Amino acid sequence: MSAPLPDGWTYFRSEVDPATSGQLPRWYATAPYHIPQLPQVEGRKKLDQTVSAPTWAELHRLVTEQVDLYRTLVP
Repeated sequence: MSAPLPDGWTYFRSEVDPATSGQLPRWYATAPYHIPQLPQVEGRKKLDQTVSAPTWAELHRLVTEQVDLYRTLVP
């Protein structure tokens, strides 16, 4: 992990499960807001409550995209 996620975002990493053919672990992050409680604005459906990625860097990129989108939708 290099840079921390923005304030309010929580994260976790899945574990390798031998029962699933050694599927690699993934990083997950959950948003600090509850999407159904946000105003009904155009573009809201593009927000994700949870994002996931195979690497921390990719997770960080996806979260940054979500934060940027949120800021455009909710002033």
